[in-house]
Amino acid sequence: MNPPGECSPLSRRRRERVGVRVALLCLLLTACGKPEPAPPAAGIRESETWYVAWLGSEKIGYLRKTVSRTPEGRLRLYSENYVSARTLQHPVRMKAIEIVEATPDFQPYRYFQKIETGLDAVYQVKGWLEGDQFKIEVASSGNIIKTKSFATADLTFPQLADQKILSEDLSPGLRRTFQVVNPVDFLPIRITLAVDRAPPDKIPADRSNVLRVTAALGAIEIVSYVDTSDPEPFLIEWPQMELKYIRGDKEAAERVASAAPADIDLAYFAAVVPTGGSAPPESSGRVRVVLRGPGLGDLNLSGDFQKVIDKSEEQVTLEIGWPDILALADRPSAASPVDSSVVTPAIRKIAGLFRERPPLEFSRGAIRWMRAHIRQVPTSLVPSADDVLEIRQGDCNEFSALFHALASAAGLPSKIVSGVVYMDGKYFYHSWNELFVGGHWVPVDPILNEVPASLKHIKLIEGDYSASWRLAACLRTLRIDILN
Repeated sequence: MNPPGECSPLSRRRRERVGVRVALLCLLLTACGKPEPAPPAAGIRESETWYVAWLGSEKIGYLRKTVSRTPEGRLRLYSENYVSARTLQHPVRMKAIEIVEATPDFQPYRYFQKIETGLDAVYQVKGWLEGDQFKIEVASSGNIIKTKSFATADLTFPQLADQKILSEDLSPGLRRTFQVVNPVDFLPIRITLAVDRAPPDKIPADRSNVLRVTAALGAIEIVSYVDTSDPEPFLIEWPQMELKYIRGDKEAAERVASAAPADIDLAYFAAVVPTGGSAPPESSGRVRVVLRGPGLGDLNLSGDFQKVIDKSEEQVTLEIGWPDILALADRPSAASPVDSSVVTPAIRKIAGLFRERPPLEFSRGAIRWMRAHIRQVPTSLVPSADDVLEIRQGDCNEFSALFHALASAAGLPSKIVSGVVYMDGKYFYHSWNELFVGGHWVPVDPILNEVPASLKHIKLIEGDYSASWRLAACLRTLRIDILN
């Protein structure tokens, strides 16, 4: 096994087919990292704090946070999260900027988010208060891809939840639960903030009364350590990912930004080395695997060709079957709706080349077109099908997004799924598709050109890239046993 940064045991062709994301790190840490404690009352303390980001033993970026007041007296929270690393030997750089404005009683007033990936496509979110509703508009490369609206009385943002608890007297035992907007898919989720005394090994010699503040979003936990005499966090950790932000200064952060990408490969860092069998025994047409680790209850493990055989709180046994290729010869069932929201004129035009074909021939034709026109490289884009057509490059996330749109335009019920795929002795993060034909959801892998997808796939979640945040709670701690 070669360490990150050295020549990978994956062939070049395979390296170009598998991707892993840093966007999720930017989005979650930007939103859930602890902002400076400055309640929006008279005398708000304006501040700017810099952190250096570490993944394992490598510096991979920085986090900048500021708290200020607008001329109208509103609270303004600004965060800038920069990540620079490698994915399957390809350099990846990303900057996520997020701004939240709130009224003096912590109600959201305005929201802005932008993710710069170094590509032509830019992911951008705008939100604004309109009456008793807060509206959110999500755009990519200037094209609006979705809108959301919710009552401000019911929801807030994670940053404002932090501010609310910090407006109280911090003391061990303090607990608060809020309904917040998920920073990845902008849907409601509950966040619980808990204050405890820090363990001795987290208390530096130059600090005394240190508290631990834990923000829990489902199975995801982000922990901040705060000295009550200097309440700006000096350490922010995401233990499940071995990711931490250590307080520093602007010069240290800028040195990280100007340096070459960190000598760590995110794909290999998050990969799972299985135990038991040396590889899934595809000759039998069926394989059993055991998954172990926290957060398994939040995953979508059941499917037509992936059955849950046994399940406990932190262990699940799966039986994965390889569907007969004839399963894709039937016409789709009308019982499952087609996702028309992803169908645009550009998508419809390409899908027209294969529209009247049976699902098997459509899949092969669409994948052949994609592989001929889309360059296969890891990217840091939050993908939409139109963006993929615009930049003409991408990894498994872009390929699955584009295939889903093409299938939908052709009238084929489709969905995006993500999980892990086995290659060269490891399970890597991966994304592919399922088509509903013949009464079953049949897996298809566009970037690996597998129709149907092989037994090397283990589905963990369903939904587009915005659903991938649920993998963050378990992927780094996941253990897989192959039962031959």
